[in-house]
Amino acid sequence: MKNTAAKKYIRQVKRLYRGKRRFKRQFIQELKDALLCYLEEHPEATYTDLTKEFGHPSEIRDQLSFHTADELHLRNMTLYWTVVGLCSVTVITVVFFTVRHIVFMHDYSNGYYIEQWEDDENGSNNINPITKATDPPLENHQTFDD
Repeated sequence: MKNTAAKKYIRQVKRLYRGKRRFKRQFIQELKDALLCYLEEHPEATYTDLTKEFGHPSEIRDQLSFHTADELHLRNMTLYWTVVGLCSVTVITVVFFTVRHIVFMHDYSNGYYIEQWEDDENGSNNINPITKATDPPLENHQTFDD
């Protein structure tokens, strides 16, 4: 680039640009390409001509920071809702398993366990496997109180 106005314009944009180095390098390269195309059509362009065509470097900075802020806001909101969702799932899971544990441990709340079973109506389950004799019928409730 032989035009000193273009060099000055690029230098000011570089100085004012805030952002990641990779994006800055890419943006400056694209701006240089656009300036070269413009300078081919207008070889005697001055700094004022460049600011009229491309905008003042501070305006470019404001436009880029606006787009960057939108991208950051979108990323931050996505991250926020992801964290909120994961925390909600965690809380719901903990509450579910706590309630489940309390319900299952209710039988032990009096200090002993109540064993219950159903009597078979015809008594077929009440045969002693060793003696093959019928044992006395089982009671419905059996507690182990002292």
